Amino acid sequence: MRFTPKNAAYVGFLIRVIVSFYSLYHDSHFPVPYTDIDYKVFSDASRFVSIGESPYNRATYRYTPLLAFMMLPNTVWPIFGKIVFSVFDLVISLIFLQIVKSHKNKWIFILGWSLNPISINISSRGNAESVIGLFVLLVIYWLYFQQYDLAAFAYGLSVHFKIYPIIYGPLLLAFLDQKSPWYYPSKRRIRFFFVSASIFLVLTGFFYWLYGYEFLYETYIYHLGRQDHRHNFSLFWYSIYLSMCKPPSITDVLQIPFYGLLLFIPQVILFGWVTNKYKNNLPLGIFVLTFLFVTLNKVMTVQYFIWWIVLLPLVLSQAVK
Repeated sequence: MRFTPKNAAYVGFLIRVIVSFYSLYHDSHFPVPYTDIDYKVFSDASRFVSIGESPYNRATYRYTPLLAFMMLPNTVWPIFGKIVFSVFDLVISLIFLQIVKSHKNKWIFILGWSLNPISINISSRGNAESVIGLFVLLVIYWLYFQQYDLAAFAYGLSVHFKIYPIIYGPLLLAFLDQKSPWYYPSKRRIRFFFVSASIFLVLTGFFYWLYGYEFLYETYIYHLGRQDHRHNFSLFWYSIYLSMCKPPSITDVLQIPFYGLLLFIPQVILFGWVTNKYKNNLPLGIFVLTFLFVTLNKVMTVQYFIWWIVLLPLVLSQAVK
């Protein structure tokens, strides 16, 4: 059998499956588990959903209930979620091939994701970042082939799943009609906004109906003021650490909103510049926006790196001739 780029994608999937099954052995024989704690949180949340209760009964579950519903088979087959995340990784690889299929160096890009140790580790440990990665990539893919309604559907789904893709909004609108400012209400832009907003509002409204304000707080509002002094690679880690080592004073409490606003200002300025500069180059624009968002965020864990690594092969395909 000839070893083609598509076969390389399947090899990457096979490696993920093997490592996922190995994790069952590792977790039962070693004091430090291979499986990420978040995977246990997903599984516990799914267990609550399976008996008709709220996924938020599981402490630290701060994701959309959609993820808990996706992981329902975990209640009978604990490795199910890892296999699903590996499938998402495989689909990402196959989409890469569709976008760069005419590129003479497409081997580099497919191997850069399918055999990337970071992406293999993230999925096989049970992190769900490949899900949001696929949604964002589908937005680019369907816009690339001018399937605007499908792209809008994927975008609305991505913002519901994790709120951060909302930063792509102005860039996507600018890309849809490059002859006018992103805020100009052209027909294509209005349709894209309506479809994506409808998907987001339907999903969000449905889960609000099921779980109330707790869903809104844990899924979205909590992350706006989240401060994490552990496993945090953020530039602001040390200041967050110092603030959590002492009881907050009245002055500290009053300064929290202002401090948070100051951190957003550089991001907003840079986002505007990137949107204007890269409206003709969607993969590069989304990559730069994501990289800036992760770099300047108050919280940055290793999973956050996947948000821009998943876009890296597309950017490299433009740089490497």
